[in-house]
Amino acid sequence: MSADIVRYELDEYYFMPDPTQFIMTHFPHDSRYQLLEKAVSLEEFEQFVPVKSTFFKYGLELLSHTTAIVSVDQQETVVIKCPPLEVQPVVKMAAFTQLCV
Repeated sequence: MSADIVRYELDEYYFMPDPTQFIMTHFPHDSRYQLLEKAVSLEEFEQFVPVKSTFFKYGLELLSHTTAIVSVDQQETVVIKCPPLEVQPVVKMAAFTQLCV
């Protein structure tokens, strides 16, 4: 691909995203546009874990730590909510043979 070619791609996640997820990636100049009950300050926003829209598309959620820097003495557990695995149905295919006379 040439350096002169620019490729734009639509990310449908950003069409009406959940405000609690959107604030993790974008900080509006006017706090009213956060659409949250309690506004997030710029200082809080700057400490969030840097996530991308794909994180939320896969149904992931940070449950225990939302800051990028975690100070620990010895051991710490970071809890991330994951959606349950979807089990694909097993389709049994029968082989049929047809005799032509």
